[in-house]
Amino acid sequence: MAQTELLFALLTTGECCEANDWIKALKRLHPERIDWSSRNDDGLTILVQCVIVLLRNSSCEQEMLNMIEHFISYGASITQKCTAEASATFVFYKDSDGDELLVKPSGLSAISYVQAWAREFDVDTRFSDESKRLAKALNCFAGAETQHVRVPVYEGIIELWEKFLTAESAHDLTIEAADGLVTAHAQMLKEASAVVTAMLASPMKEGQLQRIQVKDVAKREVSLFLEMPSCSAVAPVNIDSSRKAPI
Repeated sequence: MAQTELLFALLTTGECCEANDWIKALKRLHPERIDWSSRNDDGLTILVQCVIVLLRNSSCEQEMLNMIEHFISYGASITQKCTAEASATFVFYKDSDGDELLVKPSGLSAISYVQAWAREFDVDTRFSDESKRLAKALNCFAGAETQHVRVPVYEGIIELWEKFLTAESAHDLTIEAADGLVTAHAQMLKEASAVVTAMLASPMKEGQLQRIQVKDVAKREVSLFLEMPSCSAVAPVNIDSSRKAPI
């Protein structure tokens, strides 16, 4: 997928880019068009590549941490492993003599990759700043994992849900809005709302007649509300570190 390839290209650019133009480009990507379980040609996962950017480029630390949170919320996995043949090398030089700190990513997940670097940095206080960034990355992993994860849905499934939503002959619930009546599938609403479930299961008129009154709301607003649990009808969004992923 072009968006996935572009994501990796931008992340690779971000390893050494001092400007934030590439961050702006990342925000313009369409998350629903990205394969979040993909690896690049070097066998690296998306989040491992993000950790490399975070370590190499201190000037965009917070932006990269925000991106990591968003990538996880959209479907990137903190436990997905790089391939066993992952060939990318990332080196820290300890001194002018050329002594190196090196962690090979082969077979490592984002979590284990961070831990491996943390062990290397623990033995050398000159890398305290990098150690702090790794700690922040782990904190992002923990926080983002508690969020709802967005997953792609085949367009044919969405079309099927839409047909189900508009099949008025099969509707068994009537909603009285301010300017008229709207019909719906009772089970769909009950799956989305415990309150509706209680109303329709009660001996009150709502349950007996399968009819709900919301006379302070217009038909158009009721219809939009019905579309959201039925078809996940939300406006397209780009990656944006200024807000959390939609729930």
